Amino acid sequence: MLVTLFTLVLAALCCYWYCRQPARWSQFYPYQPFFMGHRGVMTRAPENTVAAYHQALEAGFTGTELDVIETRDGHLVCSHNFDLERVTDGSGYLFERDWDYVKKINAAHRFDGYEFEHMPLLTDVLELFPEDFRLNIEVKPRSLADVFTTVKVARMIKERHMQERVIISSFNPLALLGVKWVDKSILTGFLLETETWPLLKLINLAHPDCLHLEAGLVSRDLLRYARQRGMAVNVWTVNNQPAIDWLVELGVDGIITDYPELCRLRPVVESAV
Repeated sequence: MLVTLFTLVLAALCCYWYCRQPARWSQFYPYQPFFMGHRGVMTRAPENTVAAYHQALEAGFTGTELDVIETRDGHLVCSHNFDLERVTDGSGYLFERDWDYVKKINAAHRFDGYEFEHMPLLTDVLELFPEDFRLNIEVKPRSLADVFTTVKVARMIKERHMQERVIISSFNPLALLGVKWVDKSILTGFLLETETWPLLKLINLAHPDCLHLEAGLVSRDLLRYARQRGMAVNVWTVNNQPAIDWLVELGVDGIITDYPELCRLRPVVESAV
């Protein structure tokens, strides 16, 4: 009896590890390659602020990457950095601060041309964009064991019925599992910035729908690896024309950039912002 039970459990684990297929991600891409702004357009406005997201829309992007960190009292704030000193006039770590402190911080402190910009809440940012706009939300958990921030983001996306417009991405495979626990239809992206191929084995743990590669990692072999496993490939952050042209020729699905002028974007239209 115990042998039979052990065999069944082992078979189930093997099936999960090797056989689970990613969700269908084609609905996310209105066309390919799909260009996304990086933290809005961080070369034109302070990164991850409403001003930067305005710039993404005005430039003609139909999607953007943004970052999310949770404050000590549970608010989801759009920010790439844990430490507040890097781009704001605040101090300490974002995850050690309450929202009452964070909402007074100037996110334009180190950006010429802007006097003041708030660090926005994700709830407010989700209301900024038209219904056809896509979001790649990178969640930054505090530790490998922290999946709660990602779960909060996934629930927010599910409540707003935005599953077909969003990819939730992370370097943390456990965080991506938290997304699928909330809703299997929400797309996930596994971020990779190292050439250590053994890290790719974590794909069998997280079963992401997309592989998000740092630009210097991209190769035909890695693209083939992703395709064999049914994953889309999005590349970050690509800021020169030859690299963009090569990636387009290679056939990647998405390209994240700081420079909209390098991209083949749709004409500027009136937005809902």
